Amino acid sequence: MHPSGAGTEWIHLYQLHWRDAGTPVEEILATLDDLVHEGKVRYVGCCNLTGWQVAEAVHTAREQGLTSYVSAQNHYSLLTRKAEER
Repeated sequence: MHPSGAGTEWIHLYQLHWRDAGTPVEEILATLDDLVHEGKVRYVGCCNLTGWQVAEAVHTAREQGLTSYVSAQNHYSLLTRKAEER
């Protein structure tokens, strides 16, 4: 229960922060898709993935009719531009 007394029945945005290299992207997306279809999660997003990992996930989700990422959050600033190298 939320401290205010109001409960919640779902997570608005579930962010996948790191991809497990040992788990196929299809399995990751299928699990996230299950959470969305069960009503536990509204949307899914990702953090700290490379550009090719995001592209692969979006392509796979489209190909298999699975829920896709609606957001991407990577560490990026004028001082930290490493995301451009990936």
